Amino acid sequence: MSLFRHLRYRWALQNRVDLQISLDEGSFRSRDPKNRAIYTTGDQITGCAVVRSRVTFPLPCTLLTVKLVALVSVGYGISQRDWEVFSRTLSFKPESVKLEPHAAVSLPFAFRCAELVHDTYESTRVRCVYRVLLSFHGYSGLSSRSTGVEVVVRLSQRAPRFFPAIHFNAGLEDILNLELQLDRRAYSIEDVIVGSLTFLDNHIAIRRADIEIRRQESGFSLPMQSVLVGSFQVLAGSPKPACKLPIRIFLRQFDDLTPTYEDVCGLFSVHYMLRVVVTDIGDRRFWKEQPIAFWRAPPCNA
Repeated sequence: MSLFRHLRYRWALQNRVDLQISLDEGSFRSRDPKNRAIYTTGDQITGCAVVRSRVTFPLPCTLLTVKLVALVSVGYGISQRDWEVFSRTLSFKPESVKLEPHAAVSLPFAFRCAELVHDTYESTRVRCVYRVLLSFHGYSGLSSRSTGVEVVVRLSQRAPRFFPAIHFNAGLEDILNLELQLDRRAYSIEDVIVGSLTFLDNHIAIRRADIEIRRQESGFSLPMQSVLVGSFQVLAGSPKPACKLPIRIFLRQFDDLTPTYEDVCGLFSVHYMLRVVVTDIGDRRFWKEQPIAFWRAPPCNA
């Protein structure tokens, strides 16, 4: 290929070829706050990839690919590192792809969510995202182009087989003694935490008592970070001894709550702690925490 034809091809590929991915979402498909389509375990990610030429000469092509990838990013700024942890590729050979002048090629695709193993997860330090990528590959040594669209994957999980009740005591000797009881230690993220908080003994002026749900996130070369997901005020004022307070926390109200993730591809983990916090009138905080697990139940109609 002459230098002129080579440069003309490169310019045309970068400026006069349109790559587009259209997802078959339907009117029923829910979307996240970033307007990305949400897919669950029983769904298929289907759509059509379109390559459209706006030039007056044929464009040589060796391969067209539509690829579903899962990418994990850990860290931020110059310290961010990326890994591709999952991929499925559909290849369209040149026999079936002829990009003639002012022509368009439509490539239908389908990926089964049942084959996926990781949820979409995003925080300030860790991201696990899914992208559908369309790539146009030219002759050997020439340019290629690609475009992509992000989708959100939320996979259902089986309920833990064994999740005993939580029952622990906390406090300071001769000052404060309280008892927390919960019906179990593993919940669906749309469940209700039911239990009670009992003040067995109290010799301080308490201003309030809260139950906090905190997320502990750790990743590749990242230190542990604890973030408050939500809190529930149990008490306002100082209780009498043997005061027993009921607890009902509706988890659906916490938008940032995710399932527990254990060592995803050896790159990051997400755990949760349930923390009892007692604040006195001098704004001193006394707290104790207990591990708690969350999981995503399948839809009721599944």
